[in-house]
Amino acid sequence: MTTQKKRLFIISALALFIGGTVFAQVGIGTEYPSGMLHIDGKMDNTPLPDSLQQVDDFVVTADGKVGIGTAAPTETLEVNASMIAIRDGSQGQGKVFVSDDEGVGTWQAVSDNGQTALWTMHNDNITFNGDGYETITGTTTITGDAPMLAAGRFRKSANYPNTTLIVPKGLYMVLVNHEILDTREYGKLQIWEGDSPSSGHADESAQQIFKIFYQEKLTGSSFMHNFEADTPIHVTIRLNPVKHPIYTAYTYWDEPALNNRISHLELRFVKLNFDDTYAY
Repeated sequence: MTTQKKRLFIISALALFIGGTVFAQVGIGTEYPSGMLHIDGKMDNTPLPDSLQQVDDFVVTADGKVGIGTAAPTETLEVNASMIAIRDGSQGQGKVFVSDDEGVGTWQAVSDNGQTALWTMHNDNITFNGDGYETITGTTTITGDAPMLAAGRFRKSANYPNTTLIVPKGLYMVLVNHEILDTREYGKLQIWEGDSPSSGHADESAQQIFKIFYQEKLTGSSFMHNFEADTPIHVTIRLNPVKHPIYTAYTYWDEPALNNRISHLELRFVKLNFDDTYAY
């Protein structure tokens, strides 16, 4: 065979190979490819595979559509899977994947500004000893908007579930309601940082985050506080006997000790945006 004929033969073979590569369907693990490239991981496809047989399939169609978990994608990228993981180092619990105006996606925290959580504590049988001082205890419930409750953000203390709430890091407006039913009390309500109600409150400036005096029923009181980390809090009441301003021998308010009283406490937390340029 002459050199010229050899060159012609090689060129013809390459043309045939290239032509076959361009127009053929390639099946890996399957005899029944449904696209230009079809990989069947479990090699269990039939000519008309059902949804279970397609779960492990990867397909690229002639018009450029890519299917993962499907042999017949209808979109540019179609994924049929029970779970999808996108990890770039910024992912985190409770975050959502958000696109910018160029279509570039990033993981972002869900905004919880203005969202609320309500901590309720009810006790049908609370007793105030002679000193009138008592840590509020009872049956506690936590309700509110989903972003505030996700992943156990607001939660009961593991050690003191009937007295102590764990408040997640952040700036909040806190609304306070409290009442001892069928009682004329003159009381001081205080909210303290700390998990253990029995730890004592020797240093009010360090532990106390809120204090208010009230008569008979406390409602609509509020304060703002920045919790710099997830923080346990609990509530105390001190009942003070106060004499009538004129008839000093007559005590208008119910004096401790008080037994078998009904106590109802509500703390509503409203999440606020926090600006690091300001100190709170």
